Amino acid sequence: MNHIQLGLRFVVLSYGFATSANAAIPSYLPAFYEDPLKIDGRLLQLDSESEQDGVKHAYFISADHRIGLAISQLTCTSPRCDEFFAERLNVQNNRLTLHGGEFRFLSNVEFIASWTVDSKSNLVFFARVPGGVVVWSRITAATENLSDVQWTKRVRTVVNRHRVEEAIRLGNVQGGRWASEAHDYALELLFRGEIDEALHVLKQVITWAPNNFEAHLDLAENTKDTGTAHTSALTVWENTESASLSARAARVLGRSDPNLDSITVLDHPVRGLEVVLIPLPPCDIRLLEETANLYTSNFHVPVRIARLPVDWIWYEPDRVHRHNDVQTTILQKTGQNVDFSGWTKDRYATELATIFADDNARSRYEVQSFLNDFHDGPGQYRVDPYVDRLIDFLAPFRSADRRTMFVGVTAADIYSGDANFVFSSGGLATAAGLASSHTRSCKHAN
Repeated sequence: MNHIQLGLRFVVLSYGFATSANAAIPSYLPAFYEDPLKIDGRLLQLDSESEQDGVKHAYFISADHRIGLAISQLTCTSPRCDEFFAERLNVQNNRLTLHGGEFRFLSNVEFIASWTVDSKSNLVFFARVPGGVVVWSRITAATENLSDVQWTKRVRTVVNRHRVEEAIRLGNVQGGRWASEAHDYALELLFRGEIDEALHVLKQVITWAPNNFEAHLDLAENTKDTGTAHTSALTVWENTESASLSARAARVLGRSDPNLDSITVLDHPVRGLEVVLIPLPPCDIRLLEETANLYTSNFHVPVRIARLPVDWIWYEPDRVHRHNDVQTTILQKTGQNVDFSGWTKDRYATELATIFADDNARSRYEVQSFLNDFHDGPGQYRVDPYVDRLIDFLAPFRSADRRTMFVGVTAADIYSGDANFVFSSGGLATAAGLASSHTRSCKHAN
């Protein structure tokens, strides 16, 4: 057991000591850390403070001695803090695996872990902050029925505030690392109705991370400064490839995204040197317009946009989301040849959950996180028959002039053969093809 845990064990197991009459926060911790010291209506009292091996501890306990809490802080250089975080994550993973516990949350700057041992329920929130590490460790009787989710949310709020204020103090180089957490803190402030404070943080976020388009929009949608709103919304409008973010920006700017109905319909054969871009829903029309302008100006090739006179339909996906990754994982984990014929998304999910059920806690968490994304992830379409269908639709509009090229453009996820994905498919013989703007890492994109 490490020194951070030792102090908390002392708090919980020593039920006979006298309790301090105040809930003050020690001087080395921000005053706002006091907020989560009220747990399910019970205010915890500061019992004692200590320091060991460079780690400062503050120990708290409830008036009825049923809840014990330690807040520990270590000051360290950024590389050492990262090393310490990795070390403690590994130790925590072993502990959870041994006691059947679980990670409630895990990122590169924090983790929340819970487990039960010796009739005691343990909950740890371990967080990197600029220039240090802060650990909240709570122990209660296993029979206690506490609202863990709401409490850890309050802890994360004060930790994120700590990150923001310390990063501002240290300067923009540090701030860039904490922009995501600062954005989360701003969203919590907006939820609470603390608009002015939220706007202040959002301005800091977009200084640290100019390409955080969601933060730009949160600022634009909540500020009363029309100039600031216009600037942030325009930044998103001109740079995002996300249809949902583009729509939000359009509302702020009083504009409307072009839609398929605004595009000219193909109605006669096309001849001469020209590239015809054909939107195939789902498709970002503005992205097509930018592409047409770029090719026309840079390559001096005439490019225009036209739509099919018939509806374009994608049928049932041919493969599940992350198909190759999922199958490879199952094959490697089971060590067996598996016939995946007829497997549905639910079948893949069940198999992944089953084969990792007895793995270590971190693996179980990562698999569950993957499955959350997997369930919502779009399926993939084998592009070859769709290229053939596009060519058939284009037959009345193609001429013998080989200088004319038709390219269908979509945001659908396409593949061919055994490839994970393809950006495009087609051929010179048909002078037609199909291209995809699907972003492989779309869940991480701004």
